[in-house]
Amino acid sequence: MNKSELIKLFKDACSINSPSGEELAMAKFITKSIDNKGWQVWSDDMGNLYAYLEVNSKFETVAFSAHMDTVAGKNDKIEVLFDGKTFKSNGKTILGADNRIGICSLISLANIDKSKLKNNVLLFFPTHEESGKMGSSLFKFEKSKIKYFFNVDGGDAPGVFVYKSLGFHTFRIHVHGVSAHAAKNYEDGKNALLAASELVTKLPMGRNLDEGWTFNIGSINGGEKTNIVCDLVDLKGELRAFDETKMKELELLVKDTAAEIDKKFGVSTKVDFTDGMCPPLLGKIDSAITKVCEDASLKLGFESKFQEAFYSSDANNYSGMGFETIVVSRGGRNPHSKNEEVELIDIEKTCSLVQELAVLS
Repeated sequence: MNKSELIKLFKDACSINSPSGEELAMAKFITKSIDNKGWQVWSDDMGNLYAYLEVNSKFETVAFSAHMDTVAGKNDKIEVLFDGKTFKSNGKTILGADNRIGICSLISLANIDKSKLKNNVLLFFPTHEESGKMGSSLFKFEKSKIKYFFNVDGGDAPGVFVYKSLGFHTFRIHVHGVSAHAAKNYEDGKNALLAASELVTKLPMGRNLDEGWTFNIGSINGGEKTNIVCDLVDLKGELRAFDETKMKELELLVKDTAAEIDKKFGVSTKVDFTDGMCPPLLGKIDSAITKVCEDASLKLGFESKFQEAFYSSDANNYSGMGFETIVVSRGGRNPHSKNEEVELIDIEKTCSLVQELAVLS
């Protein structure tokens, strides 16, 4: 793929709005882009898209991933501006470089010369990554054994690889009190808002860099009118950690603290951990996959760097399924904002890096 083709591909990809749960248009774009190039293409019930190139039925498979959704608003009209060096939006929406760069690098891989490959290749485009529901949790592939999994979704410059990152678990807390007239008979009520406020102050908000965990309550809703004692407060939050033991400790802390609040305020608190969970990415800095990344970077003249990261991605799910996994950085600045941008050189480097990873694996 030459430079002008890559520019057009990226601009076309960014112009497609695909918020979490509405990735169908992007899936069709990807399918059309790799059509008639010898790849088997299918989707699953979650809307995840698979594209498989079988070189030899006896070979193992090297898998690449890039999520299809963005954080754009449902009705956003994305206009892509390019000055010959840098891509950005018109300032009214995000650009969507996260993760259109990854998608375009995988589409560029569809043109690879099969004679250079020592493995079969799978391109996987999951849904719902940005919403935390993560279509990657339903990944299923049985055509051949997966050797390595490269998740092209790191926000650093090409050449930076993440081998370890936080697992996360989202939760909801429902604090049920008793309503009463706030002026006439306040004492007959059980104020859920007061209980929820103390609950939040007792929980470990923020992040602990030394112990490797984060904790946040990001949404609080409740109450009806100013003259009614608040009888219901709903809180949504998440916890993250580098190991599952710490995650379970934090989960237990939430439940124990809620029980204390119930006893003190006479309310009834329900803690729900049933939605949104992925395990930590637990790779090793001296593994076989990091050696492939180092060799590919060296061949292209990149300086390779391996690091831990205080975020979670689809890579966590692949690692949790037992696949040797790493996050490949693809560049871009100010993701999830209206001043998001990326330089063409980073897109070109990412495409070249993906090609080398496929060949050297």
